[in-house]
Amino acid sequence: MSQTYTQEQIREMAKNSVRWKYYAARVAQLVGVSLEEMEREIDQAMERKNAQQA
Repeated sequence: MSQTYTQEQIREMAKNSVRWKYYAARVAQLVGVSLEEMEREIDQAMERKNAQQA
């Protein structure tokens, strides 16, 4: 199934991506982990959730 996005939706997704990357870095710093470690943990959690839903 393919999703088509408008230019406005793509701009909004890009803006949200930058926003989340900024806050993720701040949260990682607050909890004392690297941004890369936090990204790995998030990716693993998302993979587990997707596997459970499959």
